Amino acid sequence: MNKPKKWSVLNDIKGLEPYHYDTCFPPKWFDLDNYKNIVSKSSKDWYEAIMTRNFVNIKLKNIVMDDESRVALFIMSFSQAQETLARLNKSKEESEQLETAIINMDAFDYAEILGTYAYNAPDISIDEIIHADNLMPRRPPSDASDSVRSQYKKITYIPVWDMPSESERNYFSRHNKLAPVLIDVTAPDEVIAKSAVDFARSIRERFDLSNLKQKITTKDFEKWSEQRLLAYIDLELWFGAIGEKPAAHKIADLLFPDKIDVDISEYVRKTVRKNARILMGAETYDALTAQSGANI
Repeated sequence: MNKPKKWSVLNDIKGLEPYHYDTCFPPKWFDLDNYKNIVSKSSKDWYEAIMTRNFVNIKLKNIVMDDESRVALFIMSFSQAQETLARLNKSKEESEQLETAIINMDAFDYAEILGTYAYNAPDISIDEIIHADNLMPRRPPSDASDSVRSQYKKITYIPVWDMPSESERNYFSRHNKLAPVLIDVTAPDEVIAKSAVDFARSIRERFDLSNLKQKITTKDFEKWSEQRLLAYIDLELWFGAIGEKPAAHKIADLLFPDKIDVDISEYVRKTVRKNARILMGAETYDALTAQSGANI
């Protein structure tokens, strides 16, 4: 990579002084304590940390680093990624995090569902859809045209449990992997649980979706912290942006100044780098997204 021009555009942006163009090692923004003190076991905190770094990585791959305005976007994104370390340095147990796949369907969600029906049945009034008895078929007038009769078939039921396939597909196209449901909360817990699993399986089969088998655990968070994966990722992103490539032993010495029981250069090359790639990969990101409730 050709070395970029100095990022003079940043000089007037308050708060970004540590991110001015500089090839010094370690970088001015780097503080090992920010990475050594990661204690959070919150999927949501880790999701935000990885999400922001993936965003930086995308910007790094798709911008011309001699374009000052784009350099500024990259650096501001990088600084936001650094801010996630403060949350990771606060202790949060798994019980404190949002870890759910159940959606509380509010008025906005409901409006979206009605919008889907309106899209599929433009000749039928919303009032008729809303005020019909729950779970009762909507019947067209006896003199309805074939087109209107076809629309009635598409709005047979309001609950998403029985949403017609075409409506469901249209809804999914706008809502990623979420499917709002109506739950009878008075039903026995085991019935609710079985119903939710059965519903999820039916949706996955219908739209050829796979569920995420990977489960992020406390041990994963601890391993990521102990191996200083975020520190390695940040250094790699930074030096990739400024067009430098420090020697592996310098990175190793910086990340593990007190590690004397192993060859740290080899440890970084074979373990840290490999696991950093996995942490930034799609499978881990998708698992964190689902587990943290970030889709909701």
